[in-house]
Amino acid sequence: MPTYNQQDAISIWDNIATDCTTGLNGQAGRDFCALECLANAPLYAKPDSQKAFLLWEAKNTPAIKIETITGFSTKHPWVHALFITEKVVRFPFNTWDSNPQNSLSWATIDQDLLTDTVTENFRLLPRWSTASRSCLALIPQDATALPKIAANKVDLGQRFKLEEKPGKPSPNVPEWKAKGFNRFVNIVSDAGKAASPTGCNPNELANTKYRLYSVKTGVDYVGSQAEGGFGKNRLEANCSMAMLRSEVIEAMPNTDPSFGVQTEVLTITAPTSMTDKNGKLVRDGFQVRNLSCMKPGAAYIPCQAIPYARNKFDREIQPADQCESWRNNFAISLGRAKARLFLNYGLIHTSANAQNFLLGFNGNTLAQFVARDVGDTSWHDDYLTRYFSESPTRVARFAYLAFQSEAQSTVKHVLHETSSGDYPPPHIVRLATNSVLTHDFGKVLIDNHNWTSALLYNFATGILDGFKAYVQEALNTGDLYPQQAGVLSDEQILAYGTEGKYPTPKPLLTEYKNQVNGLLKQDASALFAKAARVRERAIQAMNNNEETTFGSNEDKISTLLNAEEILLCAGIEKKLGIAPNTTSSFDITQRLDSLTAKGNWPKIVT
Repeated sequence: MPTYNQQDAISIWDNIATDCTTGLNGQAGRDFCALECLANAPLYAKPDSQKAFLLWEAKNTPAIKIETITGFSTKHPWVHALFITEKVVRFPFNTWDSNPQNSLSWATIDQDLLTDTVTENFRLLPRWSTASRSCLALIPQDATALPKIAANKVDLGQRFKLEEKPGKPSPNVPEWKAKGFNRFVNIVSDAGKAASPTGCNPNELANTKYRLYSVKTGVDYVGSQAEGGFGKNRLEANCSMAMLRSEVIEAMPNTDPSFGVQTEVLTITAPTSMTDKNGKLVRDGFQVRNLSCMKPGAAYIPCQAIPYARNKFDREIQPADQCESWRNNFAISLGRAKARLFLNYGLIHTSANAQNFLLGFNGNTLAQFVARDVGDTSWHDDYLTRYFSESPTRVARFAYLAFQSEAQSTVKHVLHETSSGDYPPPHIVRLATNSVLTHDFGKVLIDNHNWTSALLYNFATGILDGFKAYVQEALNTGDLYPQQAGVLSDEQILAYGTEGKYPTPKPLLTEYKNQVNGLLKQDASALFAKAARVRERAIQAMNNNEETTFGSNEDKISTLLNAEEILLCAGIEKKLGIAPNTTSSFDITQRLDSLTAKGNWPKIVT
């Protein structure tokens, strides 16, 4: 294996931005993987070339925890055959993004679980990177088609931290040196077809069929950014929560072809010699995600790629026209999807990070909205208890029982308690509207496409409008916002937008809960009128570029979006009669029972 040095890393880093631009042009077109990897900030970008998971074996004993969805071995037989046998379990190790000492590997697993021949049975599973630590993987119908590799031939990559460069990147030199090797676009011509149960016959691979999945393991690096210190080097403790939500989502009927959810189908964890910050031994493992909701023939853009590659899906010249296009296609669809997740499954989607969503296009027409990372949700206790606990619909009761089982465990994301530090308890349904503009999403639209702050604000309000419109359509509520806006001072708007921010900064958790409790004492009609007033005042403030009352730029947008969101969401709680000590003459029980049983919800893409 070749060796590299610091100068090689500097040369690689200095050319990553150019390599991304070059890679996105020409041959890549609208390739899903190229957009995942290259349409990103240089610090997080990765080549869309073929890499490998190193498969290694451990004894299949009760110490190994295997979680699957119902019907797993029938629905996903190739995954089952590859990872689970009677005597051994196979684990994937991400050779170029992980350190064997920091994630689950043959070096860190409880050594009693190692087979005597572990290093003699290494195999290479083809993988391609995505924008996150998850990877696209082609799972073979015949596991023996995967090539073996000698232990002394395993390439763990070479990284060099560049202290003098902005962000102190640690580029993976051999990965970028091999950036042209088996690019995904040259191997898989149709991601939707490859993810279907029949799989595909990819170019350049062994003579067997393969099916496309996503596989998540612990990593030390995402792109050139060190992430191990943020806990990315291990599978989250809440991986079982994602499995539970996936089970509920797959059990519920869905007749809307424009809405898809990527669900987790397999999680395997093992005891390790690694410890947490308290010195306690931890488990680690991997998770497999089903991608089959993606449609054959459709072109998909992961939404974090929009600021970098929007011109592959729209031809608008003027920033205002670009904003309107993506407001309609992404923001409104996202709001509608969050409403569907809430009403159908009782889930509050607590992240609007654009990375968590895909848009599927037929030509220039949006055909499908896809949600992923369902672990980034909290159950809505009060909604599930009121409408699902005694529902005559079996799948509704199943969702309620799933929530109940999690509520009684130590690891949970429910309405008033979250065990992980990523998202605080929301206390009411929330949308995290402003989050869609984070992770440089809004900044790049301003820097590269000449959007203004007013356009960013207008774009993000599509999430609020989509959510509101979907609730109105699904439940036949009529217009929630009155024609005459309510009365609200700038000081009140500022308080709602700062103390009512979600995700909530830790220093404001008490103030946030107090704001929620205060709002839930008001009538739904008053809350909706106040939300309408926030929108009215916000448009004025954004168009006039006011920088005193609500702050400037990012702070102003966040404040105004959060103020309207918390009022809208509190109003929904009151309207549906799920706020504490609330009675409502608006009864949706029969309507919900019908929608849940038949799956004939309003379409996400309209």
